[in-house]
Amino acid sequence: MDPTLTRSQAHKYFGELYQKSRSPEAQKRVDEIVKNVSDIFVRIKRIEELDEGEGGGSKGVETRGEAGGRRRAGGGSAGGNRKAAPKKAPVRKPAAATKPGFLTNLFGGDLAKWGERTGTLASGFLSLNLKLSREVPRVFDQFDEDSIISAIRSFRFAVVNAWEGFPPQKYNIIVCAYQFFQEFVKIPVLFKKQDPPATIIQETLKAQVLYAQLLKIPNWEKVLVDDFPEWVSGMEDISKLAKKTEKVMRQIAALERSRPKLSDCFLSLYALERKKIMGWPELLDELKVKEPVLDEYRAPESVMQRIQKRISKLRQEIRTRKESIEEIQEIRKFYFKTDSNGRVTVDFLDDILSAVVRKTQPEKSMNEDYVRAQKTEPHRLLHLLLQDYEMTVLSLLTGTVQVDHEAGGIGDGILFKSGLFKFEADESLGVHREMEEFLRKYKNTTFTFQAYIAGLKTGSKDAMISGFAHVVARANKLFRRTVASLRLVLHNHEQAVEKESHQKASENLLRTKTYPIEILEPAVRFIPMYHRVLAGSTRLNGITIEKALETIVMNLYNYLYIFRDDELVRTLASIPRLKSEIQGIQGRLERYGQSPE
Repeated sequence: MDPTLTRSQAHKYFGELYQKSRSPEAQKRVDEIVKNVSDIFVRIKRIEELDEGEGGGSKGVETRGEAGGRRRAGGGSAGGNRKAAPKKAPVRKPAAATKPGFLTNLFGGDLAKWGERTGTLASGFLSLNLKLSREVPRVFDQFDEDSIISAIRSFRFAVVNAWEGFPPQKYNIIVCAYQFFQEFVKIPVLFKKQDPPATIIQETLKAQVLYAQLLKIPNWEKVLVDDFPEWVSGMEDISKLAKKTEKVMRQIAALERSRPKLSDCFLSLYALERKKIMGWPELLDELKVKEPVLDEYRAPESVMQRIQKRISKLRQEIRTRKESIEEIQEIRKFYFKTDSNGRVTVDFLDDILSAVVRKTQPEKSMNEDYVRAQKTEPHRLLHLLLQDYEMTVLSLLTGTVQVDHEAGGIGDGILFKSGLFKFEADESLGVHREMEEFLRKYKNTTFTFQAYIAGLKTGSKDAMISGFAHVVARANKLFRRTVASLRLVLHNHEQAVEKESHQKASENLLRTKTYPIEILEPAVRFIPMYHRVLAGSTRLNGITIEKALETIVMNLYNYLYIFRDDELVRTLASIPRLKSEIQGIQGRLERYGQSPE
């Protein structure tokens, strides 16, 4: 051995010397020297002496630095009288595969280098006795008790409530981080007990899987460091925990940026246990870590019930608004007539007013100018329409109706149980009286629709306008109530006809064609005698009962429109608002990971 070798050169020379070909017996003696002698120089000297005795003076393998130095000194060997090239030992047949394995275990090899590079493994002299570095337990033991308590309180509150403010991906990040953190803070005690790697691996399996899942979710660090603490600060119940929570979140986010990384800490346990390097992807495969769920919530059962209830409610709100839009479109289509410019026309009023004047003021019934003039003054028009309501509408709703029999002649029938429309009858009488009092008070006053509508818009305090507005409001309420009742009756009838057309009508359902309606509620049933033709003395004579009820609904809708009923006007103009609300609700559903309807 060259006495000028540095310690690092000696280690390299020793490695080359150790791998020389020897007989099994000589190699065994070399292994004993390595085991019993710790000083590198003494070790080399003993092995060289052993090789000299075995190989007749061979001094082993030289390093490049060693050979170069000797050539510069004159080309001789270190012993002066030795040959330039040492005599090679005879080639034998040792178990070559076992030697590198022994060397790797002895000096650590790639495993030691990996441990040094990642900061997870430490070794003794010559990379012997690989073990976890002191930094590994510190990675797990970096949270103080106060921080742990604060973070867990924030996490628990978030698991129950954060879904309302976060989409599934962000919420699931918080839940995954919470589950991981709960497992993570249990790990330090395993190191304090000095459990072997195999035990620590087994006890931390859940933490490993949860951490791997967390790392797989896109933007998990930003959610924990920015979004979550900001949300906590906005929650009154836990806002005081925001700063401590943010600190813990930053520590969690830094677990994969520090040295050693948490993933390497987990891998180092497997490395010690299995005596080989294991990659993170390989560990994920072994643990069967699934891809993260990003499009639906992963929450406790009680929370999932709340989420599903909210989603169901939002879907119902969408359906309700869509049904409202369809209903408005139906009202516009079936109950209003418009001109080429889209304006509502009320030409149908001519026949109604003529019929009323003919009955109540026969002496003026032939005066067409008089009849037309009634349309231009709102108070006179409303008076005639209220009279028509009593004569035409209430006669169908509260009394006996006359209908043509199929066998010929005229018969009587009842559509609605007595008293079912008592409120409408009483209210009609009250409104009519109030209208007549108004007319007596302002008998000779000219009053136009323009003046009335302008007064409504400006909130006029004029006694006549405010007095008439009160009568109109009462009349409109009566008209709205009647429309709602008759539309329900017609809707129930439509469902019954639909069932009958598909041969699904029961005997009980078919019997409803003959007996009066006793209650106004959503229920599949026919309108009594709906196909019979009215034969009384009202303006609806000559049409079927079903058609008569539809005509009444159309008339009342137009009355409401003429007198600018707030509810109807808002309803007819609400389609853009409803569509906007639907878009907003759909956006919330998408935020909850649901596809919009």
